[in-house]
Amino acid sequence: MKENKVLIYYLGLFAYIYIILVNVMEIIQTYIISIGFANYIFTNMKFTFYPVSVAHAIGVIFSVFTSFIGHTYFTFKEMK
Repeated sequence: MKENKVLIYYLGLFAYIYIILVNVMEIIQTYIISIGFANYIFTNMKFTFYPVSVAHAIGVIFSVFTSFIGHTYFTFKEMK
């Protein structure tokens, strides 16, 4: 019985690590996409309607979908 509790503890610990890793990757992705759009793409397009805000919104939208995929396949997958 004690071995099962230890196994559950370690599986829970891995879930926390996966949550942290997926969220850190999403922060990095949002930053890169937002800066890329604001400083390079929108500058070359001569986009002037709130370029920083629109770039950040695009970065967050991309992050929502990849976060869903990351958490689905890494964090909350069924342990076999």
